[in-house]
Amino acid sequence: MKNTQTFGIPWGAILIAVLLSALSVTLNYSALSGYWRWDDPSILLHLHTYSVLGDFTVPEIWQTFSPANLTPWLGLSFEVDLILFGLNAELFYGHQIIAIALAAFSLYCLLGLWIRNSFAFLGACMFLTGTPSLLVAQQLMTRHYIEGLIFCLFSLMCFVLYLRDKRKRFLVLSALLYLLAVTAKEIYVPLVLLCLFIPESNAKSRLIASVPNIAIASIYTLWRAYMLDDLGGGYIGASSYLSLNNIANIIGTFLNIPQLMFKDLWVVAAVIYTFLFIAATIYQKRVFRHSLFISALVFAPLVPLVSFPGIAIADRYLLLPWVLLCFSVAVFCAHLSDHFMRKRNTGLAIWGGVIILFSAASLNAGLQTRSTLMPIAKAYDIHGEFIWENSSQQFFQPSPAILASYWFVTDLSEFKSNVIDNGAAPKPIVDYFLAEPNVTKPWVYQAQCQCFVQETQSIADLKNIHLNNVDPAAALNIEYEYRAGYFDWKFGPHQNGQYHIVSEVLGLVPAPSAGSLRVNVDDNTAFYLRYTSPEGWTTYSDELIVTSNAPATTWERMTL
Repeated sequence: MKNTQTFGIPWGAILIAVLLSALSVTLNYSALSGYWRWDDPSILLHLHTYSVLGDFTVPEIWQTFSPANLTPWLGLSFEVDLILFGLNAELFYGHQIIAIALAAFSLYCLLGLWIRNSFAFLGACMFLTGTPSLLVAQQLMTRHYIEGLIFCLFSLMCFVLYLRDKRKRFLVLSALLYLLAVTAKEIYVPLVLLCLFIPESNAKSRLIASVPNIAIASIYTLWRAYMLDDLGGGYIGASSYLSLNNIANIIGTFLNIPQLMFKDLWVVAAVIYTFLFIAATIYQKRVFRHSLFISALVFAPLVPLVSFPGIAIADRYLLLPWVLLCFSVAVFCAHLSDHFMRKRNTGLAIWGGVIILFSAASLNAGLQTRSTLMPIAKAYDIHGEFIWENSSQQFFQPSPAILASYWFVTDLSEFKSNVIDNGAAPKPIVDYFLAEPNVTKPWVYQAQCQCFVQETQSIADLKNIHLNNVDPAAALNIEYEYRAGYFDWKFGPHQNGQYHIVSEVLGLVPAPSAGSLRVNVDDNTAFYLRYTSPEGWTTYSDELIVTSNAPATTWERMTL
């Protein structure tokens, strides 16, 4: 008899894993040229400053990184890369691409429990072509979404295998994988409810088998409350995103998700999916109620994100909804092929072609979306390389996008100074209003060439030009409070134009005229309120100070 296994793994599964890895590399190869982006410097600095174990056990340590979410697996995954690869960013991205392939393989394995392997493979390929998958490949800071998904899908697979043959090792593996999934990202916690209602065995068996996961979910709830000093978490308070005024915004955002996934082809995709859903429901009545239940588990965690930071692109926030879509399309097509086609090959050609059609539409949308993201990603690359390669003798003005996520600059600069002897970074200019007059000519990022270009005028000259456009007597007012980790504010009196928080610590942050946000700000952080009118003139407040848990601060300047 021929050997059909390697280390107990069937050759067919090994071949599928290789094919999915090849497809993942082909689709995401461009990520290998990436540098540190978005939150990457903050993660590196945090790992350099604190132990990974502290992220799991010490609230004060974890909250220096994130007071809103509990995702310590992210730091652990980065720490492994640091040990293996040092500061070679391209190898971090290589890890990312393989992790995405493994997520696709885990989806293939889970699908294979219920449908033919050919349809399971097509569903896994569809996952790789989606916009969320194509975008997370470019963002190392999303590693925990990907690896949490791997743990989640394999946990569910092991749970089903236990229900089928009662081998306890599968139940133990399911619980261990679920434990890892919840340390990766909160969105995987509801898996415990899915296990209770999955259409396998009977309700009593599912309940008994779910006891370990229920215990883990209960302990997680206590752990989360301990680590965040708050059971809910998130960027905004529950009262904000559950308000009646926000319901229309939530509904509108959810209805826009198909367009984010498929761009111009979203109507075609929606019509075909509706047909598949109705046909599957006619064939099997329980499809409807199961679909509603699973959709509720997947989409409920998105509700707090609608208000802030918003869901305007099919990025990591839509990764789990995308998995659900790929899973359901593969299952619907496989069932329709098996039950309405006499010839299996004909059924595979027709209904497999439907999955391929979805994949082509999603890939087209994903490549379009990624092309709009890449200039931003490239800007992070260029800024990061400039900071890392230049000395404190240089001054530079970051782009508006980088200034709005100024922690990238400050954290990468601090990380550089910590790991390199005499590694002081170049000095950023947040706003010429704050800049000290200097004869040095600063470097400015130019989006057209995706490069830094040195100004022909000195910092002092550029400051004077900026001040000529400032109206120091214009009306301006602010009321703000920083309490229990939330920054609440009201700006006025102008209804049009743009407000910014200006700070050497926080950067140049655009903000609406009123809001509330969970942030981590050190006491005595200084900032200014800047207003830019539609006509182009600006005005600034006096220097203001953030003080936690103090009475609300009010500052006002009437028109002189």
